[in-house]
Amino acid sequence: MMETKLLTVCLSFLVSVSLANNPGFVVRLTEHGLQYVRDLALQLLREELQHMDIPDQRGESGTPIGKIDYTLSSIRVESATVASLDISLDSGSGIRVSTSGVSLRMKADWRYKNRGFIHISDHGSIDLAIAVDLSLTGTSEMTANGQPTASVVRCEFNVQNVDVHFHGGASWLYNLFSGHVEKAIKTNLQSQACSKITETLNRNGQKAMETLDLIEEVGNDIQLDLRLVQSPIFESNYLESLQKGQFSYHKSPSLNFSPQPLSVPTYLSGQMFYMFVTEAMLNSAGEVYQKSGKLKLKITSDEISSSSFFQLNTDTIAGLIPGSTLKSKFPNMGMQLVVTVTQAPKFTICTDSIKSVISTDMIAYVIHPDGNLTYVFTLGLVLNSTLGLWVENTDGRLYLGLTKNITVIHGAVTVKDSIIGHFSGENIEAWLNLGVPFILHGIQTKGIPIPTVRALTFVDPHITLLEGSLAIGTDVKYDMSQS
Repeated sequence: MMETKLLTVCLSFLVSVSLANNPGFVVRLTEHGLQYVRDLALQLLREELQHMDIPDQRGESGTPIGKIDYTLSSIRVESATVASLDISLDSGSGIRVSTSGVSLRMKADWRYKNRGFIHISDHGSIDLAIAVDLSLTGTSEMTANGQPTASVVRCEFNVQNVDVHFHGGASWLYNLFSGHVEKAIKTNLQSQACSKITETLNRNGQKAMETLDLIEEVGNDIQLDLRLVQSPIFESNYLESLQKGQFSYHKSPSLNFSPQPLSVPTYLSGQMFYMFVTEAMLNSAGEVYQKSGKLKLKITSDEISSSSFFQLNTDTIAGLIPGSTLKSKFPNMGMQLVVTVTQAPKFTICTDSIKSVISTDMIAYVIHPDGNLTYVFTLGLVLNSTLGLWVENTDGRLYLGLTKNITVIHGAVTVKDSIIGHFSGENIEAWLNLGVPFILHGIQTKGIPIPTVRALTFVDPHITLLEGSLAIGTDVKYDMSQS
């Protein structure tokens, strides 16, 4: 049924989340998004009506020839129209879908037999035209393990009109009292439709919710927990899903995860969806990516433009560490740096920038002409930086990553080990603003994937920085052929 798919699409994306009191990740569907869902639902409803499977109808009716039992079988829809469809949010209740002027023209086979002393039966075909109005309210709650539910809580079904026309058999006679059959069909539909619709939608909707995987695989042995932390929120102008947003490595969740209450500004309403990534979620990602060894980068001169004033060779590096024997031992030779983040990065999101504290080890090697490496020194770097972020749609997924707009506010350098004599790290601190942005950018060039659902494409995503969180606003396109 159309309403099952509609509620599943909305909730799959919204919950597309230990159960903490505060969410680490929040998804909001705005009024603009609801308008898109309305247009999508109208198209979906027309297709569903055109291809829906209608069970055989059986009933009884009083006619001029006495009481009869009738059967309508092989019911098929020839055409379907929908005059109007409206979707709205009932505050504190759920999603309300209302249709009016739904008209179906159908064909079926008919058969009847009377209940009199002399048994009479006949059969043939029949044309039916039915006009109905339907209103449903669906809602979603949270199970004990953070899974969403989907159910119909209100149904109104009103048959406006039924017209029948018999063919075959003694159809000329039956058409004279077709009104009796029309009344019987109308009464039958009116009394049974809501219970059958509700039963079907609840069964199919819950089945869809149970198969929804809220532990997102975002890399080898890295998962993102998107189970609900409370039931979805239905307000008059938005629908909101509050999810955990905690990363884990080898199924061991990040330790430092305590989301703060999220305040969403009212001015963020111009796009269909908003996804809010909190500091807690960002720090959870940093901890897990560091623990998994993914925050590691090997840099050689091949990654540096030949036109750059800074070249990764012994002559350049020796100028930064006076007193060392680097240049005399290894004159005019290339170098390789291996940069590893040694502690979980700490991120703070402000309205004007994202600040970070990142601790790294930088291990330097000399590259000999034959390609062999000789270890020369290890530096410890503690970097207080401001970061820029990018967001883009790649291969159907949304990725969040670092830009090259990285500024080191303060950098502390210690010499942990050296085979080229004692030297000070003071001059290297002056180089940090030049070299470290390149290093940090290279650590995570692809970005962290943002959860989505199949057949959903993001359109014009952009980032807004808030206090303690960042908002990714985006429009979407949904391809029903892939659903």
